[in-house]
Amino acid sequence: MSKKRTLLHIVKDKDISCMNQFIRQSELTSKVSVILIQAAVETVIPEIQGDVFVLSEDCLPEQKTSFPNIGYSEMLQMIFEAETVVTW
Repeated sequence: MSKKRTLLHIVKDKDISCMNQFIRQSELTSKVSVILIQAAVETVIPEIQGDVFVLSEDCLPEQKTSFPNIGYSEMLQMIFEAETVVTW
């Protein structure tokens, strides 16, 4: 079995309707991760097989999220480690 390629989605918009189908399809061939930034930090992501993170610098104290927070340095590391990066 071949190794799945890594695919990172960086989501900055609250409207993720078109993204959901793309993620579902890409999970068949890729290891998917998602980082929520800017306006998307409170977005509810439907259950996916990959990891979902929130950029802590974009999350206000009153904003609630169920996903783990990461900082800019972790986000940058994920960008460089991913084979493909998609922004929404």
